[in-house]
Amino acid sequence: MVRCVLRYFVAVVGGLALLTAPGCQTKPAQPVVAPAPLSTATVLMPGDDIEIAVFATPELNTVQKVRPDGKIAVKLFGEIHVAGKEPMQVQQDLIALYEKQIQVKAITVIARSSAAVYVTGAVIRPGKVDFLRPMTVLEAISECGGFDPRAGARRSQVRVLRREGNLVQSHLLDLDAILTRGESAPFFLRPFDTVFVPGSW
Repeated sequence: MVRCVLRYFVAVVGGLALLTAPGCQTKPAQPVVAPAPLSTATVLMPGDDIEIAVFATPELNTVQKVRPDGKIAVKLFGEIHVAGKEPMQVQQDLIALYEKQIQVKAITVIARSSAAVYVTGAVIRPGKVDFLRPMTVLEAISECGGFDPRAGARRSQVRVLRREGNLVQSHLLDLDAILTRGESAPFFLRPFDTVFVPGSW
């Protein structure tokens, strides 16, 4: 009887040892981290129109164009710098300024972007495309009617011209690889990029 009890005790202890062994522990599930979404926030740039509405104080309302130096004129406070900021940031800056002078309940800032990209070459409708959201090269070309088959568009030799400081960089893209084989990641444009689609003229 004692021998049976000892065997049972050894079996229980052995089982617990197996359950608590490092190789047998169940690891906690790792949290799944979703990829960060591409930002679609509007950033003010010189040439953009900005509308400012101060609730219950219409004399402070204004509609202006952001100057080349990135500034606008604000009533009571002179000039403030807005280029490179999102409308929400400008709104918070204005609330902080006006709170020192008047009771401000709400301020609305609306931006109308003047940014654009330009598509030229062997496309159906070459021209300017308003840059209102993140846009790929293929999307910009689609906005211009797509590739022009009559001009023999060379989809594997598309170039994006981009100004970086005082230099202009040229990016060569093989869009044929994306369209026919699904290769390569999409190439996102920046404001004022130029897309050139060569043809077999």
